Order: sequence, then structure tokens, then C-alpha cells
Amino acid sequence: MKVTHSFTDDSAVIRMEGLARPVRMLHLTDTHLRFFDERDGEKFQACVEYTKRIEEHHRERGTEPDPEKPFRQSMAQAATENLDLLALTGDIIHFPSPASVEFIVEQIAELGVPAIYTSGNHDVHYTDEPVNAEIRLTRLAALQPLHNGDPDCSARDIGGIRFVSVDNSVPQLSRKQVDFVKAQLQEDQPTVLLFHWPLSLPTLRDAVIEKLGSPPMMGDPDWSSQSRTAWQVSEDTLETLEFVEAVTTAQNVVATFCGHVHFAHADAINTRAVQYVGAPGYEGGRRLVEFRPL
Repeated sequence: MKVTHSFTDDSAVIRMEGLARPVRMLHLTDTHLRFFDERDGEKFQACVEYTKRIEEHHRERGTEPDPEKPFRQSMAQAATENLDLLALTGDIIHFPSPASVEFIVEQIAELGVPAIYTSGNHDVHYTDEPVNAEIRLTRLAALQPLHNGDPDCSARDIGGIRFVSVDNSVPQLSRKQVDFVKAQLQEDQPTVLLFHWPLSLPTLRDAVIEKLGSPPMMGDPDWSSQSRTAWQVSEDTLETLEFVEAVTTAQNVVATFCGHVHFAHADAINTRAVQYVGAPGYEGGRRLVEFRPL
């Protein structure tokens, strides 16, 4: 299968041999929307205090303090773009509050376009909680209206392309997730993967370290244990490394879409596939993707 890519920070055109019709997708990531109310109970005050801190931070930088504004602007634009899919790749909400989940569900319904959502590290915990697999499990029920199915992994066929979402919010993967992805890849259908933490690629790694001081990515070979502890991330498991190997070597993967590092980037995974990292939605980042027949 021949595949070509052309892209900017906010667009991509992916031409694929054998594709029957064009498919248009909007990729949004890291919008960090933060709504909360009395339903958050003992977590309410932590939400209040975090919001005050982050809004002051943005005012000091001269940037927009309210992430709702750029999100609404992006969704209004999306309504004019004849989309086939809305891809939401994590940290869409900053904590799993009922008000945040309800807002996103309402926005998706209003857009009226099929959506795939997968969690980022912030979606699955409140700001005063640790980030780990145990906490994630306690938050999945609250996020179910967004997943609308299996939160671990899912697949959907649109226009001859298989879109596979994988929750790498922790970010280590389970045996179940790896087996699911490998089964999808065996179908020999053009496949696009959606997840939050990027794969560590040489052309992305230096830029991430320059921005963040460490390489918080999947499968990074030299991420120090001290930095992993600060990020609350364990050493990569055998399953995680198996996933990275499967994705980077599969003949039918054409692209991956992710976020997490808060800047736009695009990297060749191999001669066919590109990893697209999205700019943060709270800064107005978005990428309109067109899959076209070659």
C-alpha cells in the first residue's frame, strides 16, 4: 500500500492507495477543559484552587486563561468542515468531573459527527490525586459517557479506514490492549491509531526534552528513573514495548495521532506512517486531516 503525507502544524493530507473516498477528520488534544460543581464533593476545593493557579499563570504569560473559549471556537469551525470523524486524544478535560464530561458530551452531540475519545493522564485523576492504574480504574465510570464503550481500546471503520483508539493514560499498556491492537493490524486494512502519550521517536525526542526537560513518551530508551518518578511513570513494561514494536513495524499503519507534549510536530515512523502530535487545544491547537485516494 502506497501512502504519502503532506502537513503543517494544523493540517495534514494523507493520500492512500486503494482508498475509495475522501475521509475528513479533526484531531483535537489537550484542551484541558475544567468545569466543576458540588457533585465533585471533597474534590471541589482542589478544583477551585487549581483553577485559580492556572488562570493566574496564563494572565502572567498574557495567554487565554479560559480553555472553553478556544474549544468553542474550534467546534464552531468544525461544524463547517464536513467532518467524518472527531478524534479526541486525551487531556480533553483536566479532571473527571461530571460537569466537564457533560460539557464534552453536549458539544459532540451538537456537532453531530462520529467521535472517538481516549483518555490522557489528566482525564483520569483529580489534581490532588496520584496518577496510576488504580486511580484510573476508579474514574472510568465517570468517563463512560465519553468512551461510550470499552475505555481500554476500541476500533471503528470509516470510509475504508480502521481507526483504533488505545488508552495509554498511565501510560503502560495491558496484555488485553496489545492483543487487541495486534488483532486489528492483522486485518490488513489501512489503520490509524489514536492515543495520548506519543511514541518516542528520534526526531521528536530532542524537541520534547528541550521543552519539558525530560522525554515523557512511550518506549523511550533513555528516560531516567528519577524523571520517571517525577512523572509518576514506571519503567516500560514488556507489553508496552511490544505495542511500540507492533505499531512501528506494521505494514498497514498509515498514521498515529496523539498529544501530551503541548506542541505540534510530525515525525516519520517508517516509510509509510507518520506520527502527528497535536498542539494543545487550550491554545487553539487543532489539526484538520484529509485522507484522500492516491
